[in-house]
Formats: sequence, C-alpha cells, structure tokens
Amino acid sequence: MTRCRTVPVTEQVPYTYTVYEAQVQSRPVTRCRTVPVTEQVPYTYTVYEARAQTRTESYTEMVPVTQPETRSFTVMVPQQERRTETRRVAQTVPVVEARTVTRDVGRWEERVVCRPAAPQTVSVPCESRRGLLGRICHKGKGGGCVEVSAADTECALAMVTSVERFWVPNVITVTENVTVNRTQYVEQPFEYTVTVSRPQVRTETVNVTRLVAQQRTREVSFTVCVPRTVTATRAVTTYKTETYQETESFTVNVPRTVTATRAVTTYKTETYQETESFTVRVPVQVQREVPVQVCRMVPRTIQVRVPAPAAPCEGPTAPASGPGCCH
Repeated sequence: MTRCRTVPVTEQVPYTYTVYEAQVQSRPVTRCRTVPVTEQVPYTYTVYEARAQTRTESYTEMVPVTQPETRSFTVMVPQQERRTETRRVAQTVPVVEARTVTRDVGRWEERVVCRPAAPQTVSVPCESRRGLLGRICHKGKGGGCVEVSAADTECALAMVTSVERFWVPNVITVTENVTVNRTQYVEQPFEYTVTVSRPQVRTETVNVTRLVAQQRTREVSFTVCVPRTVTATRAVTTYKTETYQETESFTVNVPRTVTATRAVTTYKTETYQETESFTVRVPVQVQREVPVQVCRMVPRTIQVRVPAPAAPCEGPTAPASGPGCCH
C-alpha cells in the first residue's frame, strides 16, 4: 500500500537586517529669554479723611396709650334636651307554610339469584366464550391454545343459587305544613337625651393699649469722608525679551546593514510503500438442530359438577341462558 507522509527539511538561508547605532553630535542654537527691568514710576492716588459733624433731625416715636373699652362676645352654653324618635326593631314571628316533600317509602324484598360459580381447578381464566365452546390459553407451555368443549373442560362454570335482599323504591310526593320563623321589622318609638350648645351674647370691660405716633427732634452726630490727592513713586518691574547663542548636544541613530544566516525548516510530502494486514468475514453454511415447540390437540376426560335444575332459574331474575339453568 502506498502512503504519504510529511518530512521536515532544514536549510541555512542568508538574510540582511538593519541596526541603528547612537551617535552624539553638537550644533549652535539661538535661544530667547525674558529679563526683568525695575524702574521708579510716579503716580497719584486719593485718600479719604474722616471728619465728625452734627445735625438736627425729626423722627416719629410710637407712644403706648392705655384706655378702657367695652366689648361684646358670644359664648356657647350647653343645655340638655329630651327627644323622641322611632326606630325599626327586628322581631321573629312563627309562620305556617305549605311545602312539597318527596319521600321514598319502599321496602326490602328477598329474591333468589342464580349466578355462575368461579372456577376452582383452572388457574388461567377462560376467555372468548362462544356458546358451548371455550378457549383456554395454557401459558408457559409454548403459548399454544387448545379448543375444548364446555362440558369437558375445567373452565366450565357451575351455577350457584343464593337469596339476596333488594330495595324496592316507592317515591311519593306529599304536601305538609311546616312552621318556620320569619323576621319582621316594626316601628318602635324611644326617647333619648342630647346636649346642645346655644349661643349667648355677653359684655366685658378691658384695658386696650394702642401705640400713638408723636413727632420729636434730636441731635445726631455723624462722620463724613473728605477726599485728598497724594503724589508718590513706586517701583515697577517690566520684562523684556533678548536672544543669546548656545551650543547643544543631541543623539542621532545611524542605520547600518548586517548580513547573517538563519536555519529555516520547510515541510515536503513524500510517498512510501507499506504492507497492511486486515481481517474479512467469509460466510460458511452450517447445519444445526433446533428444538421447536409444537401444539397438538390431545383428548382428555374430566369431571364437572353440574347442579340440578332449580325453580328460581325460571323467575324474573334468572339469566337468559347459561349452563346449569333449565332453559
């Protein structure tokens, strides 16, 4: 078998790169600087001097004056009164009413019932009963089924007679008089006492103080500011710009080309031969004996209990048909 694989190949490849070397150089530079200059400059300013003076002024003064006055006022005087009102009072009154009542006045009756008895010898219940033939499935023996006669199989059902009680209903409707309590509301008078407040006018004499304005005069001292001009000198500093020469050093990067080699690995694909072993499945015919379950019908004689015909089987509660009845 031909296969493919990837093989790494390493080679030395030349390449060039650039490096930068730092060099220090110098150059003349013209710079500017600010120089302070101080000068004496004359100036004038105004000062204010305080002077005391007096003047006569009029003013209004509020003088309190007290005088008696008579005033009227209203007060609320409480008084009790008797009042009569009516209210609704609930009373319970018996009332006779006619009502329709339904009752069941039936009775118990005893009846003879004929029912098939449960099988006792067959563990698997009979299914799909059709007339006198039944079908029994014997589980655990291959799943086969055997068709047998109802008179010959163990699944044949015997009839059992029993006496049972039944309730015979008799529903009647009658009208009866029933006494019930009804609520009635009656108007009933009652008296109660209330307290009411009635207004009354009263008088009283009180002293009232009022402020009365009066004109008066007084001497007031005050201070005024008088301006005065003063001349003086002060130092003023100004700044001017001048130029000067200076030599500065700076660093530059000078490029230089360098040649070198480096190992480069590449991958290439090559083919090669290889022997491979594999397993296949070859079909082979083989004869074997396999046991098979076969269901066959075998005659068998069994004994079944059959009760004698009973009269209840002919009553209204007897079944329409079935083994053990006299139809």
